[in-house]
Amino acid sequence: MVLKTTDLHKQFRGRGHKSRTMVLNGVEFSLKRGEIMGIVGESGAGKTTLALILCGLLQPDRGEVWLSGGDASARPESHAQRIHRLVQIVWQHPETAFNPRWKLRRSLKEPLHIRGLTMAKGFLEEQVVNVDLSPDVLDRRPRQLSGGELQRLALARALISNPEVIVLDEPTSMLDALTQARIICMLLDIQRKTGIAYLFISHDIDLVRIFCNRAYRLHEGKLKPLAHEDGNSVHKWG
Repeated sequence: MVLKTTDLHKQFRGRGHKSRTMVLNGVEFSLKRGEIMGIVGESGAGKTTLALILCGLLQPDRGEVWLSGGDASARPESHAQRIHRLVQIVWQHPETAFNPRWKLRRSLKEPLHIRGLTMAKGFLEEQVVNVDLSPDVLDRRPRQLSGGELQRLALARALISNPEVIVLDEPTSMLDALTQARIICMLLDIQRKTGIAYLFISHDIDLVRIFCNRAYRLHEGKLKPLAHEDGNSVHKWG
């Protein structure tokens, strides 16, 4: 088990003085190493809210996020530091992951710089090659790359921290079908090599059924198993 949530609740204040909207209402699930779990839901269902909580960028009103992993001999970390190291996120709009004024080499160095870590010579170039890009993209700026290239770099940046879980929040929805297929194949290849777990958030039910070991619909603040058209739940390989 690499990630587990228990009884996650989150509500937001509405327009009225006392109005509140319950977005997450007791969300619970667990994720195994090397597993791909899918979550679908309507716009506003709370998918991104859940993603933000899992990455430590938003606090739940109630409930816990539990993480395994970590080196017991390493320096002590706070719960927030462990979350930021072990859980990474790749967003729908990859351009938001990069400072438009920086060359991409600097952006990819940033996760290591924040943690006070150094890197071996050629490390960044190796990371870029692992996502099927030429190392020369490191000396370009975000505006000089296509959306598909930026999404692959966003994935490379997420992997630099050696996480156990990557939350994929609509990572292919802005891409054409061919680029989408390439990204999905790349994600599967990376998973086979590293054993990383993915939480795949998407509005594309067909893609979720193909890509994920199991899947759920987030509805009225709760996770419910996503069923095939024949009524059976999605359980492909797990």
